[in-house]
Amino acid sequence: MDKKYFDRLPKEHQWIVVKEHLDMLQSTVRSRMALLPLMAGLAATLLVIATFNSNLIPLDNLVRFLVSALLLLIPTPLYLYNDDLKKTAMRNKDTLGKLTGEVELS
Repeated sequence: MDKKYFDRLPKEHQWIVVKEHLDMLQSTVRSRMALLPLMAGLAATLLVIATFNSNLIPLDNLVRFLVSALLLLIPTPLYLYNDDLKKTAMRNKDTLGKLTGEVELS
């Protein structure tokens, strides 16, 4: 939807379009903020793994390799997820800027 078409809409419909984009933006920001507790949970999980009793799971080379591989795989989806959320937030911001005109926020 371009600005010319948006300007021709009645004010009630304009508000519905803007509200939809604001809701998407708010959802995106909340999702990005949810990454912090997720990272804290992962750190806690690492502490639990570090305190395992060696009688329960002997820490031979295979177990160390598996734990290392799993730990290396954790940041990749988190980075991709965060990057996707950032792109979505920027798209919504750009769309709102096109529809309502550029507004400088302080």
